[in-house]
Amino acid sequence: MGPHINAARTHMANIVNASQEKYGNKIFVGFVGYRDKVDTELLVSYPFTLETTEVVEFMNSVSASGGGDIPEAVHEGLEVKKLRGIARST
Repeated sequence: MGPHINAARTHMANIVNASQEKYGNKIFVGFVGYRDKVDTELLVSYPFTLETTEVVEFMNSVSASGGGDIPEAVHEGLEVKKLRGIARST
């Protein structure tokens, strides 16, 4: 699992950096990490923010272990409401 997570971190950081270069500090970025359905801490998340560096640092601080066992809580990760809160201007 470690190599996959490290690759995801690298790709996410590259996407954030490329987006910032193209659009400036005008993109919202958030993070949802999900674990096995039986883990005590099922989800970890960081709310959407313009502070992309903070999100990348948070993402890099999240750890995972194991792998090859029971299903991950993907559905629960997709339903996280903590990332709400983006003020949309009309």
